[in-house]
Parts: sequence; C-alpha cells; structure tokens
Amino acid sequence: MSKKLIKDLGVKDMVLREEELYNYKGEDRVIKANELKQELSKVDDSLFHLNTGIPSLDRILDGVECGELIVVTGISGHGKTTFLMTLTTNMAELGYKALWFTLEVTPRQFLKKISMRTNNLPMFFIPRENTDNSISWIEEKIVEARAKYGNEKDGNVNVVFIDHINAIYSLEQSRGNVSLEIADMVAKIKQIAIKYNLVIFLVAHCKDPVNNAEPVERDIRDSGMIVRLADTTIGVWRVKNSQDPTSTRLEVLDEDDNQTKVRIWKNRRTGKLGYFFMEHKDHYLTEIDKSTTFDKFVKEIKKPLF
Repeated sequence: MSKKLIKDLGVKDMVLREEELYNYKGEDRVIKANELKQELSKVDDSLFHLNTGIPSLDRILDGVECGELIVVTGISGHGKTTFLMTLTTNMAELGYKALWFTLEVTPRQFLKKISMRTNNLPMFFIPRENTDNSISWIEEKIVEARAKYGNEKDGNVNVVFIDHINAIYSLEQSRGNVSLEIADMVAKIKQIAIKYNLVIFLVAHCKDPVNNAEPVERDIRDSGMIVRLADTTIGVWRVKNSQDPTSTRLEVLDEDDNQTKVRIWKNRRTGKLGYFFMEHKDHYLTEIDKSTTFDKFVKEIKKPLF
C-alpha cells in the first residue's frame, strides 16, 4: 500500500510526520547547500571525471562524468560499435574499468573484433552469455561486476557500454506506445547511471538519411525522449577520404574510404558542440586532421591550363 501524501493526513498525523522528518538522518535528508558543497569538496574530482583518450572529444566535452548518459547514434554499419570499442581500449589504457553489454552480436564475435588491432584484449568485463536483455538484468550484472572487481586500490567499475537500446526493447512485449516505452527504459538507464555513479554509453539507431544529408539529432529512431533524457548525444558516420570537411552531404563510399565523422549534437554539462574526424583500421578509430587530408587532395588536382 502506498503512503498517503502529507497534505492528505489529518492534523494529528501531520504533526507526528513533521516530527519524524525533523529528526530524520537518512542519506536523502535535507541539508544546507554549503554543507553539501563542503562535504563534496573532500572527494577527489578525478574519481568522477574521466577522459576518453580521444583528444577532440575530451576537448569538446571536457571529458565525461559519472552519472551521465551518453547516447551514440548513426547510420547502420557506419561505425557506432567501433567508436565504442575505441573508447573501451583508450579508457582501459587510462586505468578505467568498463562493463560491456554487446546485445546485437555474440560475445565471441565482439571479442574477435575488439582484439583485432593488437591481438590483445583491453581490460574490461562482460557477461559470459547474454541470457536476458532486460533493464533489471543489466542492473544486476552491473552490481555483480562492481562487487567482484571493484576495490579501493584500483577503483570500481565506472563505465558501462550498452549496444544497443533496441536490443533491450521487444516489440512482442509492447503494450501499445513504443515511443513512451522506450523513453521509460532510457529513463531507467539514466537512473542507473546516477545511482551507481557510472558513465553509460548507449547506442541508439537512427533513421536512414534523406536526400544524402548527414543525420541530425532528431533522426534518432523510435523516441524523441531519448534525446531529451541524454546528457550528451553523439553522431557517427563514415565519409569519403577526399570529402570536404565542411560538407554536410553524404557521398557514395569506395572500398578504400575509411574515415569517420563524429559530431557532438548535445552537451548538457558545458554546452560546447563540434565535430572531428577519425580513421578506421582493424575496428579501431584514430583521430586525424581531416582538413590537412583534404588540402593535400585539393593540391594534387591538376590545375586547368587556361
């Protein structure tokens, strides 16, 4: 039975409830803001502020912070998972502990891809099998990973990758409003990020491009609430090696085209937006100076004789 609202209590019960709350000492007790600030100042910010190892991403976002939900989207097959695998490798090298939920492919396929560059796996954790794609199962695995592998010396699991939201949601279980149900799931994932002090990277598919235009934030499929609930939204798609870096058109790719554009559409914490380019090799992305590549391409074009 749910509690009555305080406003609905009788006078006697209201007085008793006020007295209980006056003496309440729980974690969510109301205190003065300056007291909380002083308490938080004793905690090292580095425990909550993480770098990704991608220079432009860290510059634009000022790193990432525990409690944030970061949505990564893009055209199917254009490198969303590779982008997250790159983050996994970089952040492992920086000493962060990550937990992966690869819900679209088998763990075997995923591990083969992420170790292709060096034949060595970065340090991270993963369920042995995907036996359940529910939110409650994901939360349980997060608690399990933190209990097994978190310690004072090396820190706790603080990064989670979920690939992808549509693998959690099942149309067979839908009660009618797909958009609202997906929004509810994303809200629960956001609450998990806050509850356990995690950075959660969540993949969401986007609609197919129209008229060869680059994807935009509203192209994220199934629910506009995904964008509203995310702290950061990032778009990832492949571009031609020779493409003008300022172009916002998608061009037909050749076999040798291996460059990727990464655009930050939303950045709730600092408000800074931007884009940069990366080069794909062996399921790993390395940031490049696309303008230099393009300038070189232009210079190699033969000038007209008249």
